Amino acid sequence: VHVAPPKPPAGPCLVFGENHTLEPPQPTLEADEVMYDPSAQDLCNELLPLHRQLQACVAELLQCLVKNPSEHQRHLRHLSQIVRNEAAILHAMRLREARFLVLQRLRCSIARKRDFIASV
Repeated sequence: VHVAPPKPPAGPCLVFGENHTLEPPQPTLEADEVMYDPSAQDLCNELLPLHRQLQACVAELLQCLVKNPSEHQRHLRHLSQIVRNEAAILHAMRLREARFLVLQRLRCSIARKRDFIASV
């Protein structure tokens, strides 16, 4: 006996007393917070320097917590900005990858249909 998995809920869901949706939130960045070139062809080249900045920022935060814990808010704001930028880049990369995969599958489908028509 094969039992189909349940369908995902449509619309908002109540989880632990809070409303949630299955839609991923859009990373929100103000124009002055963007730390990369959104129009760059290769976003990997934009992501690597940001990741290095993230590592350096975490080290600075740890150093700040050891030496002067009262200044941790400034470091946390910078860390948060870097993480939001990385999330925005990854979101853009997912969109580009999805477009590429759809085009690739359409091209393969068209090639199969042309081969079939040529063989008939």
